[in-house]
Amino acid sequence: MLPKIQHISMEQPWQWIAKGWKDLWSTPSIGLGYGFVFFLAGAVLSFWALQLAYTSLMLAMIGGFFLIGPFAATGLYEVSRRRAAGQSVGWSDILPPEAASPGQLIFIGVALMLFYMACIRIATLLFALFVHAEFDFTSDPVLFLLGTQNG
Repeated sequence: MLPKIQHISMEQPWQWIAKGWKDLWSTPSIGLGYGFVFFLAGAVLSFWALQLAYTSLMLAMIGGFFLIGPFAATGLYEVSRRRAAGQSVGWSDILPPEAASPGQLIFIGVALMLFYMACIRIATLLFALFVHAEFDFTSDPVLFLLGTQNG
């Protein structure tokens, strides 16, 4: 038997955003701390790629951040779950987050990591195949993507 499809109103996403906003400002050190850690990781990886001239990895890394984000944000999900249950919320309460099924969390983490690694390899291959000329991608990526025949 097929599950029943639930219909949501057009206002429901705004309610979810409002609840997320309340979660953020109920424990700003956790929400902003998570954001800073992810920002710092992205900045360090981007700086590393630029310094080692791995510019072909930049777009793949951006895509990878979107793939890894849901898995990495499990601590923020724990904040919302604990707040909804009326429990205390602190760094010690969410690190590491309590997963209802840790095996599934590990499985999806490994699956996303493998998918991400494949994306990086494919992006590198596509960059090598279609960018025949030397172009300084870091100087103006918008000009490269929109203003050149290779982009």
